[in-house]
Amino acid sequence: MKTTKKELIIIVTIAIIALSGFLIFRSVFKTPSKNPAIVQHWYANSTGFNVTEDLVLIDFDKKKVTILNKQSGVPSEYGSYPQINLENNTVTVLGEYVEPKSKKRQELVVEYDFINRTVEIIEETSPKGICSNMGKQVKFPLICLPNQMKVIFDIAKDDGIDYEQ
Repeated sequence: MKTTKKELIIIVTIAIIALSGFLIFRSVFKTPSKNPAIVQHWYANSTGFNVTEDLVLIDFDKKKVTILNKQSGVPSEYGSYPQINLENNTVTVLGEYVEPKSKKRQELVVEYDFINRTVEIIEETSPKGICSNMGKQVKFPLICLPNQMKVIFDIAKDDGIDYEQ
C-alpha cells in the first residue's frame, strides 16, 4: 500500500500535535523542585532578626525528614522541639508568639508532601492567622514573623530567579 502525499501530511500533523501536547503537559505537571526544604528559626539580637538556626531538613528526593538541631531556647515545661510526625507528614516547632490569654508560646505545624514537593504551614497561632494563610509552596519561602519561623528551599543558584533581596 502506497502512502499518498495527503496521508503523509495528516500523519506529520498528528505527530506534531501529539508532541506539542506532550511538551505542554510536561511543562505544566513537571516536578516543581528537586531541592530540599529547611525549617528555620531565627532570633532577635541587637542588629535585628538575623541569627538563624536550621532545625529540620525535608528531603523530597530521599523522602526523608531529618532533625538537624534541637530548638534552643525552649523552656523545659514545653518539652523538646522540633517534633516530627511521620504519619501526618508534619513537623512541629515552638514559635515565639505568646498567646495573650494563656501567656504561652504557641506551636507552628508545617505539613510536607513528598509527592508534590510542597510545604505548607497548616496550624499556628498568630494575629489574624496570617502564617497559615500562605498556602502550599514549592520554591518560595514561607515566613511567619510572629513566630520567627521560616521554611526555605535550598534552591540552585542557576534557576534564573533572584530569591535574596
